[in-house]
Amino acid sequence: MKTFLLCRFPCALLLLGGFASLATAAAPDLRYQFKAGSNHVYSLHLEADEPRQIATLDGLVTLAVKSANPDAITLTARGALHNGSKAKEGAPRFRPSMGPGMGGMLRVGGFRFGAPPFSGGPFATPDEIEINAQGQVLRESGDTALPQALGALNRLLIEPLPPGGKATFEVDGNCTVILEEKVYVTPMSYRLKEVRMPAREKVVYTIGPAEGDVVPLRKTYELKTTATVVGVPRFEMKGEGTNTFDVKRGLLRKLEFSATITEASANVTVRTPLKLICSLLEGEALVAAQKAAAAPPKPELKPLSADDRTSLLADLRSPDKARRSVALSRFGGVKADGNKAEVAAVLLPMLKDTDHFTRQNVAKALGIWGAADAVEPLLALLTDTQFNVRWAAIESLGALHDARAAAPLARMIADKKETFQCSQALKVLGRVAEPEVLKLLADTKPEPRREACQILKAIGSPASLPALEKAASDGDPLVAMFAKQALKDVKERK
Repeated sequence: MKTFLLCRFPCALLLLGGFASLATAAAPDLRYQFKAGSNHVYSLHLEADEPRQIATLDGLVTLAVKSANPDAITLTARGALHNGSKAKEGAPRFRPSMGPGMGGMLRVGGFRFGAPPFSGGPFATPDEIEINAQGQVLRESGDTALPQALGALNRLLIEPLPPGGKATFEVDGNCTVILEEKVYVTPMSYRLKEVRMPAREKVVYTIGPAEGDVVPLRKTYELKTTATVVGVPRFEMKGEGTNTFDVKRGLLRKLEFSATITEASANVTVRTPLKLICSLLEGEALVAAQKAAAAPPKPELKPLSADDRTSLLADLRSPDKARRSVALSRFGGVKADGNKAEVAAVLLPMLKDTDHFTRQNVAKALGIWGAADAVEPLLALLTDTQFNVRWAAIESLGALHDARAAAPLARMIADKKETFQCSQALKVLGRVAEPEVLKLLADTKPEPRREACQILKAIGSPASLPALEKAASDGDPLVAMFAKQALKDVKERK
């Protein structure tokens, strides 16, 4: 069973008078002082000490300031994150779930850290958040599926600040814990059933002594579900941390948080310690981190032996679903050899399988073994009812480097569907996608124009320069900012 939190209260409560002053000592007047058009990049490391492994989520979070005035600051956040794991010594080898893959997400304990783009969550196309100088949320778009303890990505680095120089203050309110129960359809596949549980959470902030321009803001966090098991909360999280605030620049420089997630059932109680660190990156550290994020290492794929290929092809034709599933997994994780057509001929008819995990794995394998005749069948999967199938098809369409995929993928961005996946695939397609991406710069909505600039930053040629020059004066500040960044990179590639 997996769970995550849906909470919308944290800063909104402050507007409703949710502060409880616990001390009257004078404290620095802390205020956010973001400047319109500025970007602030933070490193993120989340680590969970699970029973069998150490699970991690790492990457960069970019906070972009769309507008700023004395009354309100509008921001968006984008995450470039990847998850990983390391088995503990002596623990049985961890076998990943056969459910849908979630890149850029970490499932640990009871939480799902990082909502996937299909749900409109914080790691999708940037959602906007509007705050005042004290970090009170005035308005936000999109859904937020992360707990307040860590904050949704679009307010992860926007913690509430004390009102009127108070040294200690408290925020509390209701939230909802959402449990994902596996309901097996067959021995090898399942669907997720959502169960919601009301919960209560409380955060206490205390300002520490200033050190130059830096002020520590300590916090303690507690969450408990109202539902109990043998007298204890079904789900509980307790932790503490320190936010380091730069008074002169008016932003958080570092966020450190440690907690323990406790899940109780009738038979067992599981406790998972976790640790979060976010740090503002500047200078050489920022340049190095951005280069590393732009070119993450890819695992080296090895070809199958002739005997293995023959055996796995036989398994694909087997009536035994378990054997077919294992064979599909193998074909999706190896380097193709000279017999691609033979394998693709067996894979293509399986795209119509009634099991969506099978369709997902076939689509993924076709990105390795497929050729021109796989493009149209993969394009047909862009309207599949299951997101994991659509994502696998999009990834493989990029990998096949066929220009026919460019227009459908660009249209999906224009329609704000699977934006992250389509953007990545268009970057992989490269220059053959450039004409269709340029059309997005004329879209009436700002989001597709922003995405087009990001894609052209990676693949644009001199042919993109006139359109990017025009976009650099776009009425949307983020479009203009991304266009200027793209212009710089395209000119350097000339």
